[in-house]
Amino acid sequence: KCQQGRWSEMRGQNYERPTLLMMGWRGAWVGFATVLILGMVALLWSVEGASAVGVGEMDPETLQRYEQLLKTKSCKSWVNDPPVDCFKSTSGTCKAAGCNWIAGYAGPWCQFPVPKECIPSTLGVLWGHVEDELGNISSLHATAAFIGFASVLVSLGLMVWADMRHSQELRTQTRLEVEHSKDDHDIDSDRDHVLPIGRPKNAPKNSAVPASTISLNTIRRRKVTTEDVEDGGDTLASPRGHLSGSGSKQGGSVSTARTGTVADARKVSTQPWYLSSDAVCSVALFAMSMVLHLWRLDEPRSLTYDECHFGYFTSKYFKREYTFDIHPPLAKITFWLLGALLGHDPGPDAVYPFKGQMGTPYQNWYQYYPLRFIASFFGSLVVPLMYLCCRALKIMPSTSIMGASLVLWETCLLGESRTILTDSQLVFWNVLTIFFMIKLFTSSDTTVRGSRRYLWMVLTAIGCGCAFGVKFTSLATLGVVMVEAFWALFVLPRPLTLVQCVGAGVLGFTVWMGIWWAHFARLIYDHSEVGWQDPEFQSSLIGNEYYGRLTPPWWPTRVYQLVTTMIRVNSETLEPHNWSSPWYRWIIGRGTRVLSAGEAQWEISIVTNPSIILITVLSLGIGGAIVVLFWRYRGETTGVQGALVKVQRNRVFSKLVALCIFGWLVNLLPYIFVARTTFVYHYLPGLLYAQLLVAILCDRVWQHFHSFWRSRILVNFVLCAFMMAGWWYFSPWIYALPLTEGQHQGRRFVLGK
Repeated sequence: KCQQGRWSEMRGQNYERPTLLMMGWRGAWVGFATVLILGMVALLWSVEGASAVGVGEMDPETLQRYEQLLKTKSCKSWVNDPPVDCFKSTSGTCKAAGCNWIAGYAGPWCQFPVPKECIPSTLGVLWGHVEDELGNISSLHATAAFIGFASVLVSLGLMVWADMRHSQELRTQTRLEVEHSKDDHDIDSDRDHVLPIGRPKNAPKNSAVPASTISLNTIRRRKVTTEDVEDGGDTLASPRGHLSGSGSKQGGSVSTARTGTVADARKVSTQPWYLSSDAVCSVALFAMSMVLHLWRLDEPRSLTYDECHFGYFTSKYFKREYTFDIHPPLAKITFWLLGALLGHDPGPDAVYPFKGQMGTPYQNWYQYYPLRFIASFFGSLVVPLMYLCCRALKIMPSTSIMGASLVLWETCLLGESRTILTDSQLVFWNVLTIFFMIKLFTSSDTTVRGSRRYLWMVLTAIGCGCAFGVKFTSLATLGVVMVEAFWALFVLPRPLTLVQCVGAGVLGFTVWMGIWWAHFARLIYDHSEVGWQDPEFQSSLIGNEYYGRLTPPWWPTRVYQLVTTMIRVNSETLEPHNWSSPWYRWIIGRGTRVLSAGEAQWEISIVTNPSIILITVLSLGIGGAIVVLFWRYRGETTGVQGALVKVQRNRVFSKLVALCIFGWLVNLLPYIFVARTTFVYHYLPGLLYAQLLVAILCDRVWQHFHSFWRSRILVNFVLCAFMMAGWWYFSPWIYALPLTEGQHQGRRFVLGK
């Protein structure tokens, strides 16, 4: 009753909606969902972290050898150096004997399990790791901390400046619109909708987008202060219902005062685009990302992870020899073109040292650094693109910077982008396509902006073709675009026309085929790897035994033959691998050890940032609850028990949340149902949608609580610092920083390794 009475009192003071905390049990579902998600993550984490393996039905000889080892080895030696004595030749016989099957370049082998009594308590292990970490901080580790803190402080400064500048730009736009209007009219604020879906000028109050009424007298008389930044300039709006007559009372004073105000507004509006808040923030975020990518990029100076594959494929473009890979060629062509411009030297025979095993040292700087720089460049571009995706959804600049920080501090993408791998280009083309898709779906289809919609349609098609030209896994993003364009299930008010869909599809397919044309035009000489193809295919390669004897197939036919072979070989990748991991481990942030050097005490690992994983898991759970609850209460005029106001705005918001969850699921489902070896980096394209969802939910929270701009920036800053802490803790595994064995063990403990 007390809450109900205060609610009524506040409504009498023009407070239109209560906060979740004031609604008692009606907001309890948020806390329940949060606790449930955290409990599920903790349960999965603890199950995945169990390192002891029970002894199975060992044969007498194996059991005798295991019991003998139990008598001779101490617990410390068991944990630090488990014996490889199980002597089983296959994965099935090894696991049947209760042993651990280890596969990889140095394996495979069958390893005896660590006895359960040798595993210390969780608290004891954790405290030991804390002591070891605090007592062995190196100068390089301190340098990483300085870079991290400096980047977070720069982000804080950007948040404050960008929100204030955004509010100024918003007020400028409002004044110019008022100047060109003879009558007072409604202007939608930047926060009153998630997507600009448009509505008629004289639409009723319960139409698609609720409007904020702005009085010309209020704009003229109010002195702009920093408090106006609090709601993006919405405090300039007059109270609801006070619009009528406000302009007529002042009469001539409006026209008298308009000149100076509009002149000031025009000065701001005519500034070049590169001085806008979004342009400045994008450049600053790109610069921070380049710093994180380029620091110690030359380390380690040896083959790391799959550089032995993609560096080798790139070297073939220098020699113009045909090579077979299970992935499309755009990323390798990019490495070749930009690598040639940057002075890449693949070696005397254009193959060495990429033909070697992991750990093979490079001869000189030019053999690997230019290609690593290219991968880092594309990885750095992902950060400002994520910011622009958030801004295209009308998310406040400070929250958009936080959304971009989810990509900036993501250790898995950072690790993949610092080596000669194609995943940075894959993520770049995916996020660029998502940006084009958002601009396409949020652009108006009226006559005034119709040409701009066709521009975004063309760019979206080109992005889809390029993304699919890097890896076939980009098919998920293509599916998201096609489903929304054809059926308008989420954010579009109505589907695109059939002609538009077909035209965009043809353009994207043409771009994809053009990539293959460049591939075949460059690789014209025979090589031993051509044995995968039919004689007709081989007859097109100079030096092949069939060259000149058979009629080469038309190059689209060659594309079809090659793609079918790639899909078949890819589907046959079923062998267990020491670095592979199932899809459910990616969601809770489990990483994979990649490369280590015992003498130098460094290690390179592909691992997702646990801080970011925790934030995204919570957002996915809450987003799923929002979609389910909105679908359940979609028929109510005031939302869920009065907690959600403005049904149409909530419908747009819920469908946008559903689009992000759909994109995340579509990227994840193939790895759930397709039988093939999977790795943690396969999660990166789907993670983009989860990171975008975080920014959307946070922005909606600030809208719901009418938060002050200081509290909004403070919370975003804390989230960025939390992400940076996760990055700093695992930075030695990204930058090959030397650590003690205890420090390495502490990080493996966090990952359940």
